[in-house]
Amino acid sequence: MSISVSVTQETGYRYMKAKGTYSLSDAYALLDRIYAESLETNCKNTLLDISEVAGKVPGMDRFNLAEYASGLWKYPIRVAIVYRAEEIDKFFENAASNRGVSTIVVPDVQTALKWLIGNTPSKSDAGDRK
Repeated sequence: MSISVSVTQETGYRYMKAKGTYSLSDAYALLDRIYAESLETNCKNTLLDISEVAGKVPGMDRFNLAEYASGLWKYPIRVAIVYRAEEIDKFFENAASNRGVSTIVVPDVQTALKWLIGNTPSKSDAGDRK
C-alpha cells in the first residue's frame, strides 16, 4: 500500500489523515476502511484529509470511487474530504451525492468541519460555489 493513514477520534468525528502516492486500489481500500471503522466505532462522521496524497485522481477513477462508495456506505455516514483546491472539480462529490452518499469535497479542514459537525444545513453554505 502506497498510502498510509493516521486516525484520531475527535469529539463528534473521526479524523483520518492520508499520506503517500495515489493509486486506485489504495483509494478503494480507504473507502472500505472508512465504512468498517464507522461501524466498529459507531461514529457516523469522518473527516478524510487527502491533501498530502501525491498524484492526480483521474476523472474515471473519481466516478468509479463514487459508485463504489454508494454501494458500500449503506450505514448512514457522512464523509467530509479535504483535498488540494486546484484538484477539486466536484465530480466525485456530485456523482456520490447523486447516488445517496452524504459527502463533500473542500479545500480546508475548517470548512469540512463546519459541514460535518457544525450547523451547516446544506453544501451551498459550506463553501461549495460550483
